[in-house]
Amino acid sequence: MPEIIVTLKGRELQRVPVLSLSTTIGRDRQCDVFVDNAALSRHHATIHCHRGMFGVRDEGSANGIFVNGRRVQGCRLNDGDEIALGKFRLRFSVEGGPPVSSLSEAGGAPASLATDNPEHTTAISLVDLQRMAEQQEAQRSVRRPVAKARQKSAPNRTMLFAVVGLAGLVVLLSVGLLLVVLLR
Repeated sequence: MPEIIVTLKGRELQRVPVLSLSTTIGRDRQCDVFVDNAALSRHHATIHCHRGMFGVRDEGSANGIFVNGRRVQGCRLNDGDEIALGKFRLRFSVEGGPPVSSLSEAGGAPASLATDNPEHTTAISLVDLQRMAEQQEAQRSVRRPVAKARQKSAPNRTMLFAVVGLAGLVVLLSVGLLLVVLLR
């Protein structure tokens, strides 16, 4: 299976196999590749597979994505490509096994998977992968409106705190002036 190798300053932190047609990357623990760093958005990027080819897409992140040193909104991924997200590097590797497109639609494992250690091998059919991708997308579409509602309410709270703070300042100044007048 293709995999994503997450590194920081040249040190490997984790290897994440690409098991579905859509693999999410971000600082939300629900992401397939979870990277706990404030420079990343909750849903920073997505690696997707379409017709046996892989690509990466920026999901509207604040800091963007860089593939092989170039800032991109999205691009095709090849074996060995490096995705930079903040100070983290994610290397895309298809060397770990057969590409997702080699899984059979009937649900059986390809011969190369069938001979591997069955305790550490999971074969998933393309039909199942497509169903999983649709379920992930449905879950994301449910989470996004909630996050957008929170983003819209944040400026309202900020404005409320500013108004309350200003009102408090006016009251303090009024009391101070009143004391100055009374003490003269």
